[in-house]
Amino acid sequence: LLGAAVSDLAWLPMVNYTGIALHIAIVALWPPRGDAKRTCIAYTFVARFLWLGTIGWPLLAWWLGLGTSAVLAGVFISIFLTAMIGNVGIAAFTTWTAAVVPSEQRGRFLMWRSLGAFGLVNVALQLVTWAWPTSLPGVTVNPAELPWLMGLMAGVTGLVILSTFGLLWSPAMPARAQ
Repeated sequence: LLGAAVSDLAWLPMVNYTGIALHIAIVALWPPRGDAKRTCIAYTFVARFLWLGTIGWPLLAWWLGLGTSAVLAGVFISIFLTAMIGNVGIAAFTTWTAAVVPSEQRGRFLMWRSLGAFGLVNVALQLVTWAWPTSLPGVTVNPAELPWLMGLMAGVTGLVILSTFGLLWSPAMPARAQ
């Protein structure tokens, strides 16, 4: 819908996984200080906020009259930064979990966390598919779908950003683990 060709979309996994791989540079060059819970919440909040670039940048680029290449470059940069910063938060979450959840319960805790997260994503995707506006026959891309999709993404991203604050109610890092 942003004007991407199939060859452009092939870059998505590489951009995402490069961000994931390069989060190690942040951890190695600027090791997070303080407790892992605070680090997790801070980096997770920033990463989720950066994801708004996938919505805000195209709007700004179109307003500035920039072309498809500029729109896609900004979206790819947003995805890259989200993956890179977000995985620093995930690394801190792993450290925090190891300190808070007893080792004999850690596997079950992570299993239910993953099943719950993947289950919610699956339900969300099914609801979007069900609610998606019907395209016109013979038309591959209906421009009327873009505002609907961007509004949906903005709303869901807002909920995800707000959900980050739920981590504040989680157990603190034990003093011995800091």
